[in-house]
Amino acid sequence: MPTYGIILISIFGVIFIIAVWMLVTIIIFKRKEKSIENSRLDLEEALTAYYDVLTRLCRGGHVFSNKDAAFKELIAWRLQIDEPLSIEAKETYLKKMLQLQSRLVEVFKVNPDLSKKPMMEKLLEDQKRIDTKISSIRRYHNSRVARYNAMINVFPNNIVSRIFARDDYLFIKTESQGPITEKL
Repeated sequence: MPTYGIILISIFGVIFIIAVWMLVTIIIFKRKEKSIENSRLDLEEALTAYYDVLTRLCRGGHVFSNKDAAFKELIAWRLQIDEPLSIEAKETYLKKMLQLQSRLVEVFKVNPDLSKKPMMEKLLEDQKRIDTKISSIRRYHNSRVARYNAMINVFPNNIVSRIFARDDYLFIKTESQGPITEKL
C-alpha cells in the first residue's frame, strides 16, 4: 500500500510541476505580447504625429491643394480610421506617407526658399524627429517580435504555444526614407 501512495504522490508532483511550468510560460508569453502591443501603440502614435506634420507641411506651405491626388488619398484614408490599426494597415499608412514625403521633397527642390520659412523649418525639424522615432520604434518592435517568435517556436515552449494557439507576430518591413531635409 505505501508504494501506491508514493507512486500517486509522484504522479501528482509531476503533474503539478508541469502545470506550474505551463502557467509560468503563459505568463512570460503574455508579458512579451504586452511589450509588442505597446510598441505597436507607440508606432501608431508616431504615425499619427508624422501624418499631422506632413499635413501641416503641405497645407502650411500651400504645397498641395486639397485636390492633389496623393494628398487627398492620404487624408481620406486617415479619416476612415476609427479603430486601432493592424500592423499591415500601419505599413500601408507609412508607405502612403512616404510617397507623400517624396512628393514634398520634389516641391522643396523646385522651391528651395520655401523650406527657409520659420514655420516650415520647425515643421521640417519635427518631421526629422518623428522620422527618427519611427525608425527606433520599428527596430524595437522587430527585435521584440523576433525574440517572441523564436521563444514560441522552440521546444518545449512550442507545446504550450500550440495548446494555447499562440501565433507568430509580423515584422514591420517598411523602412523609413529619412527626413525630408536630408534629401534637399
